[in-house]
Amino acid sequence: MNKDWELRDRYLFGEANKDRYKFGGIAKTTVTPDDIKWLLEHDFIDPEERQNDSPSTEEFMEYVEGHEGVKFNIYAVSPDRPDYRVTIEEISVTVQDDEDMIKFVDLFRYADEFELSRNKSGWKIEAWWD
Repeated sequence: MNKDWELRDRYLFGEANKDRYKFGGIAKTTVTPDDIKWLLEHDFIDPEERQNDSPSTEEFMEYVEGHEGVKFNIYAVSPDRPDYRVTIEEISVTVQDDEDMIKFVDLFRYADEFELSRNKSGWKIEAWWD
């Protein structure tokens, strides 16, 4: 695991500042699949990392292939904690048709929470793990 937290935090948050970790030792942000690829390439996130019973980072990234507009909510753990890491805790996407919605629900059906709504853009779906 890459311990260069300053590089990681400049990439994720725009600056390296340990004050962001005051409450619980974690900091949250929203990222794209390209950001996850960067974190993987720079060894800031483990491909096998998972939030409790969530899919692994690698499994999330397998879903991303062929789907546009995917967003992830992640948290970064303080460099002062022994469990320093980055973890995906939520995935969200808008899909156009019922088949894609069913595929998403099937893949992520064991999420702790789901939010599903339909609008003129398609199905907006979010799944997260506590």
